[in-house]
This record gives sequence, structure tokens and C-alpha cells, in this order.
Amino acid sequence: MNQELIPKVQGLQFMPVLENKRPIFDEWQTTKKEYDFSRAKAIGLVCGKISDYVQAIDVDLKYDLTGKIFDEFKKQVGEIDKNLLRKLTVQSTVSGGYHLIFKCKAIEGNRKLSERYTTEEERQFTFKKTYDKIVSDLKKEGELSSEQIIQKATLVAHNASEKDTIRVLFETRGEGGYIACYPTKGYEIKYGSFDKIKYITEEERDILFSVARSFNEVYKEFKPKKTLPRKTTKGDTPLEDYDKRGDVVSLLEEYGWTAVGKKGSKILLKRPGDTKATHSGNFDEEKNWFSVFSTSTEFEAQTAYRPYAVYCILKCNGDWNALPIMLSKDGYGSKDDDRVDTEIPSIINTADEDDFSFLATEEDYNEYLEKWRTGTFEMGKSTGIEPLDKHFLFKEGNLVIINGIDNTGKSSVVWYLAMLSCMFHGWKWLIFSSENRVGGIIRKLIEFYWSEPIDTMSEDKYKFAKQFVKENFDIIKVSDKMYNYQDILNMTKLAFKKHQYKGLMIDPYNSLKVDIPSKSKNSTYDYHYEAASVIQLFAKKYNISIYLNCHVGTVGARNKDKSGYTKAPQKEDTEMGVMFANKADEFITIHRITQHETEWMYTEFHVRKVKETETGGRVTPFSKPIDFKMVNNLSGFEYIANRSIPASGYNAIQEYHKKKQLPKYTEPKQLQPSKLFDAYTPINQQEAEPPF
Repeated sequence: MNQELIPKVQGLQFMPVLENKRPIFDEWQTTKKEYDFSRAKAIGLVCGKISDYVQAIDVDLKYDLTGKIFDEFKKQVGEIDKNLLRKLTVQSTVSGGYHLIFKCKAIEGNRKLSERYTTEEERQFTFKKTYDKIVSDLKKEGELSSEQIIQKATLVAHNASEKDTIRVLFETRGEGGYIACYPTKGYEIKYGSFDKIKYITEEERDILFSVARSFNEVYKEFKPKKTLPRKTTKGDTPLEDYDKRGDVVSLLEEYGWTAVGKKGSKILLKRPGDTKATHSGNFDEEKNWFSVFSTSTEFEAQTAYRPYAVYCILKCNGDWNALPIMLSKDGYGSKDDDRVDTEIPSIINTADEDDFSFLATEEDYNEYLEKWRTGTFEMGKSTGIEPLDKHFLFKEGNLVIINGIDNTGKSSVVWYLAMLSCMFHGWKWLIFSSENRVGGIIRKLIEFYWSEPIDTMSEDKYKFAKQFVKENFDIIKVSDKMYNYQDILNMTKLAFKKHQYKGLMIDPYNSLKVDIPSKSKNSTYDYHYEAASVIQLFAKKYNISIYLNCHVGTVGARNKDKSGYTKAPQKEDTEMGVMFANKADEFITIHRITQHETEWMYTEFHVRKVKETETGGRVTPFSKPIDFKMVNNLSGFEYIANRSIPASGYNAIQEYHKKKQLPKYTEPKQLQPSKLFDAYTPINQQEAEPPF
């Protein structure tokens, strides 16, 4: 290579490199000098203190399966520090990746920041490439037969394929490392220059490294140096039990960590203390481990910690002797006297060998099949709002789960739906809403009937709506006693003697008492899963549609968009995770941006799940929920086809009254409310309802 092409920058050490990226001279790591580049095929920039603390992040995009990693890396860095990327010198590489070059007094050796596992296709390619090379080399040597060549090539290629397990996405070049650089063929400076490589702070370096580590998919599992206790009972040890039932995220939050979002199965967590990073690690619900990519915590970066290990490090200060004792005190692990050696109780009597009543017969399904053959299967009932009907209908005997952020109006939306079902289909409802006054519920229902504030109604309109609500809704009083879910179901069975309810609202689920018998071995998870199953079976057995309001967990509540507003939660963001979503016949998300100065009045109605689409309904597109607008001083809702067109609203309540062919109501100022009816002549003298 021409010596004149070699960069000459004060403080930087360049060296000659062979075509295979091997340095020509051995002393390059420790000796600062001007080299002879006459034999060089490439130029290398030596990293480390010898080059004034130059370092680089090597971004190897040829292994990026998504094609989005570098853009996502830049986006995340920019969100933390919008000026940091401008401080880097950027060089494109021969393989299509990048070198991000900077100087920093905080320095270490070469480190892998993020990796992924090799795909099966890549391993097959490794096998073929190795096989072809070995065959070619052995044929040139001419010492082996064709069969021997094939056998040896196959063995070597197989071994190479088996060892090809990891692809590196981001790695550093620091003390003892170097990068090939411009003007080597295939390398080009994209931003900055070698003579203007900038210093960054240790904190800025940590930002770059932490974001790069967030793409890592390969972890080594943390293994304590101490031998863990062996199982001595038929049940789980305290460590095994905590691995199954322990709430790691809550434990981390107790010690200052903050749940800031969710990505797939990973709950994103931010470390305690002062940090600009959006998150510092995550808990992977699918893999059941916690890992960090920040080096500023008590946990080792790029290491997978089982729940019991997190507990030990945080609560036991790393004392493995104390771990089983403290877990046992917290109620984890099976005790010898808790073991049950008998069979699980069953309602099936195996002694009666001729009883096959548990098997379905034609009598159980012929009617169902005939309805589908003749087209007489009962479809869901209209909400009175045609665009909503495409996605959601009133169906008897279904479990409808509703989730949403606190204070977004979930209860009001369900009351509104309940009113529509009463007005259009004669449904009667039983409501348990522990976070609302009984009077407040009745007031909203009265207002929904007319879509008008209660304080502007005439006396006759008020009395009529109040009577309608009284005849169609019953409210379970909130007392000083806490009810569990079985209490609510038992009250419903008793109240059936008064009305044959079609709808039951339980609002919210987490206000119900968790009653786990003292001798039960069930965990809280087991309890809630059983509750979801029992509630669903109750809906089917009594043909009552149950609307179950659920709060959103901490992570879902903190998931923000670019403007800082909370995003609409997903099914898995519900406090009990996906267990209720799995049991639901329909799953709805109610969302409202309460802090937005103009959008606060719009309610998004997301249909996340419809189990039986044959009877009508389907999920709403991810970014296109059904929109409702609160109207008439929050006394009603209008469906909004387009938020930018005010005239696109549709008020189902008002249309209901119009379709009754009743005169449009205008309160006469000269008459007293008690003489109101005298001011009108009904269109139909047989009309039973008052002429509003």
C-alpha cells in the first residue's frame, strides 16, 4: 500500500494489516511508531491508550435478521441524549456495518455487547461452505480416495456446524484491539474525521454500551458458587417454589427499580439512581429470568438470574445460607406435613363401570347442528350503533373482559352499553361497582337514558328515566365487608328470584377479596385462574353475560407514546396477565388520553378478542379503534366516524327515541312540569310511553 495514503493524525496509531486482517508486526499493541506499509493490504487503527484512548463499537449488520437494529439503536440513543450520536466519528465497513469511533478515559478490553443464536439456515450454510472447502483442499492433495474425502469433509463440516452457535451484533474495540479503517478498500468515513475524534464522558459511553446490550439474546445463567439445598420432600424446595410463584418485578420495584414498559414477553425495568437510560434491564416472563445490560447495578450484565437468585441478591444481600430460611419464612416451599399422598378428589365414580353419562350423545349436539344447517343460529344482538356492531354485539352467556388505565371511564362505558342493551333488547342488569356510589351509578344511567344532564331534565323526564332504571337495573350495595368472587355469584343466584338478569357487571375484579383457605396449597395465581374459570362457567350455566372490569398492571400503565401520553394497553397488560384474556369470550380495551387538552373527550373502544365470530363481531384493527365522544356535559356518548369532522357523530340514544316516532321534545316555558303532557298531541294515541 502507498505510504502516502496512510492517515497522519497526532495521537493516533495506525498499523499495516494483511489481507486476512492479521497485523504484520507483533508489537502493535504496546509500541507506538511509524510502520512500513509497503506489504500492507489494509490499514488498522489501533485502539486503547496508545491512540489517545480511542475506542470503537463494531456494528455487524450482516447478522441483523430484522434489518432494523441500527435504526433502533440510533433511535434509543437519541431518545436518551439527542446530541450524543453527533459526537461520534462513523465509518462504514466492508461487510455493510459500521464503526462508531470515540475517545473516552474509561476504557477496557474488547467486549461483546450483544449476540444472537445462529439460525438453522446459517448452520446449514456453514456446513456446506466447510464441506466444499475441505473437499476442494483434499482433492488438490490427491492422497485420499473419493469415499475418504467425503467422510472426512462430512465430519469436519459437521463439527464446524455444531460449533457455529453465536452471531455477534455489537462488540467493542478497546485496549488491545484495533479496527480496519479508511482508506482500506471497502471502508468509508460517513461522519466526522480521524483528526476530529471527540472525547465523550463515561456516562455517555455507558449509554452507548447499554443500548447496544439491550439487543442481546444470548445469556449465561447465573450460578451461585455455593451448592444449593437438595430436595428433601415430595414437594418443591423454597427456591423451586419461589421460581414458580415469586413476583420478581414487585420485588425489584421494592428495591428502587421501575417498570417502564413491555416488549413482547419482556418487562422493561429501569435501575434505581440517576440514569438517563430509558431502561437498564428486563424480566423475561417467558424464560422466567431477569437480566441487565447496565454495569451500574449489583447484577452482572448479560447474565440471566432466576427469580430465587434475584431474591437472594436483594433480600439476603447475597447470603446463600440465609436464602432458603428467608424464603421459607415468606411461605415458600412444601413442608412434610403439607404433603398429600392421596389422590385428587373427583366427581367421577369409577366404581360404576356402566356409567358413561359423561360422554356426549347426539341428543347433546343435534339441535346445535340443525340450527347451523338451517341458518337459525342465534346471532349477537345489535348495540344500535352499526359500525360498532361489526366488531361487538350483545351475546347471552358470554364472559366479557374489559381492561383499561385507571380513570379512563371503563365503568361509564359499560353502564352505557348496559343501557343500550336494556333499551334495544329489554336486558336487565345486576351491577357491582365497588369504587362508585350507588347514587352516582343511578344518576349516570338516568342521564344515559336521555343523553342529557340530570340537572337540566324536566321533572317528568327525570321521573320516567328513574322508573326505567329502577325496573331494569339492580345495584349491589357496597358495605363495610369485602366480597369475594363467589359472594357476587351467590348474590346473583339469589337475585334471580327478582329478575332474570341478562347482564352482570363486576367492577373492578381486583376490589374483590382474595380468599385462599389457610390449608390450601394453591398460590395466588392458582386462585385467580380458578376464579376466571368459575366466573366463565357461571355465565354459561345461567346464560348471563358477565362484564368483568380489570385494572392494568404497572408496566402497561407506564407505556408511553412519543408525546408522553399513555398508550392503550393490550390484553397481556391486564393485572393478572393473560389468564383472564384466555378465558374471555370477548376482550375489550377502553382507553382515553385524560391529560390531552382536546383529545380527552374521545374514548377508544378496542375489541381485542372475539372467540365466536360466527355469531358476529371481530377484532378492531390495531390502530383503528371505534371512537366515542362524550357529549352533553358528559351525560352521553356519540359514535364518531372521523374526529376531524364534528358532524360525523351518531347518538344511538337520540336515534332510539326518534325511531319510536315520538314528537321532538321542546319544553314549553309557559307550562309547569306537572302539566307537561297536556302540551302535546301524540302521533299515536295508543303510544304507551310519554311523548318525548
